[in-house]
This record gives sequence, C-alpha cells and structure tokens, in this order.
Amino acid sequence: MVDDVWSKTDIEPLLAESPRSRFLFTTRDASIGHCVNAHQHRADLLDLEQSRELLASWANLPRENLPGPADYIIAECGRLPLALSVVGAMLRGKNIRFWSDALGRLRRADLSSLKKQLPQGQESFFKAVETSFQSLEPEMQKQYKALGVLLEDMAAPLPILETLWNVDTAEARNISNRLADLSLAQSDAEEESIRVHDLQLDYVRAQFPHREALDLIHGAVLLSSHVIDKDPEQFASQLVGRLLPHQDLPVIKQFAERIAEGTPKPWLRPIQANLHPPGTPLVRTLEGHPDLVQGVAVWDVGRGRELRSLQGHSSFSGLAVSADGRRAVFASHDITVKVWDVDIGALIATFTCDTVAHCCAFIADDQLIAGVAGGHVHFLRLEEPKHKD
Repeated sequence: MVDDVWSKTDIEPLLAESPRSRFLFTTRDASIGHCVNAHQHRADLLDLEQSRELLASWANLPRENLPGPADYIIAECGRLPLALSVVGAMLRGKNIRFWSDALGRLRRADLSSLKKQLPQGQESFFKAVETSFQSLEPEMQKQYKALGVLLEDMAAPLPILETLWNVDTAEARNISNRLADLSLAQSDAEEESIRVHDLQLDYVRAQFPHREALDLIHGAVLLSSHVIDKDPEQFASQLVGRLLPHQDLPVIKQFAERIAEGTPKPWLRPIQANLHPPGTPLVRTLEGHPDLVQGVAVWDVGRGRELRSLQGHSSFSGLAVSADGRRAVFASHDITVKVWDVDIGALIATFTCDTVAHCCAFIADDQLIAGVAGGHVHFLRLEEPKHKD
C-alpha cells in the first residue's frame, strides 16, 4: 500500500504479477492508474461525522466537546482532510473565541491576488492554509514564505533552515517544530528536517515577487541537489555560485545576499562563475556509478534517484529499456546479451554471442530483441514462461 503517488515510476518497482497479490495506491492523477491498468476507486469526501472526528483529533478535543463554530468551519474547509488538519492544528488548545475568529478568517480569506498562480480545485484547502498562515507572527510568516525555494518532496534539514531563516540551530529547530505543530510542514525528528506538502509549496510560491527569479533558484537547487543531499552545509555556497551569472536580476541578488548573511560561518563563497548556472540544457547531475558510464537509458530524473541497480555484467557496451519500462536488455563485453525484469531486479534470459555485442534494442511488441555482434545483426525472440495454476 502506497499513499500519495505523483509519478508512475514511484510504484513500478513495487508492482508484482502474482495472481494472489494486490497493490493499493492513492493519487490525485488518474492517468497514473491508467498507465498500470489499475482499477479506479474514487475516494469521496468525508461525511460530517468523519469531518468532526478528524477536526477534533487535530484540535486535541473529544468530538462531543467541539465548540459551536466547528460545523461551519468544516463547511468552509469543504470537508477536505488536509484542510481540516491545518485548521485543527491551529486551534489546538484555543477557546471558543479563537474558533469564532478562525471561522471569520476562513470566510474572509482573499486569494484573489494568488488565484492565477494556484492550481484549481483546491480553494478550500488554500483558504485553510491562508487562515493558518495569517495566524503566524509576521517574522514567522517571512520564514514560512522562504521555504518556497525548496523543491517538491525535498527535505530541509537544520543547516538549510538556518541559512534560509538566518537563525542558529536551536531557533531553527523551534521554528520547524512550530510549523509542524500547525500542520504547515511535516517533521522528521530522526533526521531533524521538515518537508512542505506540494500544495502548501504552491501557496508559498504564489507569493514570491518574481516568477522568473524563482524558476532560476529552483534550477540552481536542482543542479546542486546531488551535493546538498550529502552535505546540506554547502547550500549557500552552491546556490550563490550557480546564481552568479544572474546577479543582474535584483531579486536574485537580494536572495543571494540573504542566504550569504544567514549561512553558518565560516563558509566558502564563490566569487567567480565556475559552477554550471541554471537556465541551460543541464538540469541535474545523477550519481551512483563507480566507473565509466558507457550507456544510459532511464533514471528518475525528476527526483534524481536510482530506481534499481542490476548486477551481472563485468562491463557493458549497450542497453535498452522496453516501452513499458519493465524490462531492460544489456549487451556486454563478456559476449552476452542479458534481459532483466526491472520491477524485481531478476535476470530473465541470457544469450551468448560469438563476439562482443556492441548494441541492442527492443522492437515491435517488446518480445523481439535485436543485437549487433561480429558485424551481424542478431534477432532474438523472448519467450514468456508458462505459468501453472
């Protein structure tokens, strides 16, 4: 069971073909289900009693003790679980006057200035985030908005938060805990980091003053992700260095100066543009190979992660992936062509050539494989195993 799937590649390695297995995942993108031939079961909105139970849980109250404005707040939140959790967390430990004030703010929430930049269909949720955001102290509002430079599904450990907020470690920990308590971020206590839900990132980014500059900042973070993931203390050095060619944009210059001021000292500040800048064809660097790369077929480029490592060749000279992404064929210097099941990392078949196979490809229905070896093109038919009930 997997919750909140955003990409087909997130679940493909987990799919099994056993007739007795079942796989359940949730997503807001129905096309992902179509790609993997899933049966769709639409999740309806919470009913009133379920909404009351969820709101009471987040507000740390017995359901029967919910104050009078609770049902009106539920209606304003559209009975959306995430919206109810945000508002409930904000009202934890508050008296009825605060509940009435929250209802008033929900009804008055004005998203008109942000509406063009927010995805459609989530108005109730964004009203809840706006209400919770407006309840923050002005300084914490600025700190929350600073998180808009993060990428989707990106963890922000304490060194990054210290840099973005220009605070020490203890204060960064306190602020991140406060945001998590208000359900404005998700906390990972073990890693001492926070993540911001994609929809909350949409809300924060919509308030950024310059969209082109924000895209450049995101590009810089993406280009440096392979470094920052391993050493978050390089966050400022990497971003300042990659944004140097774009200092003519006032917003970029102000951002660079702000994180330079906030980074823990000492640090190395690039003064010449020696790092690859955002805005060019290079979008990210993928790591994971211990030796020379001789061919590439597919990675999860969006998240920059290795989906699976297949071992069995001493070295290879070519590779190809089937159209459905479930099989890979490798031509190797060990004079073999091997076919792998990518989902489970299992070797399906091996064909031995007379000489080194230099390249290979799936063709037609992905059951036919072509390989070049010794000046000849070899065609191989991949026969499916016959399963017994």
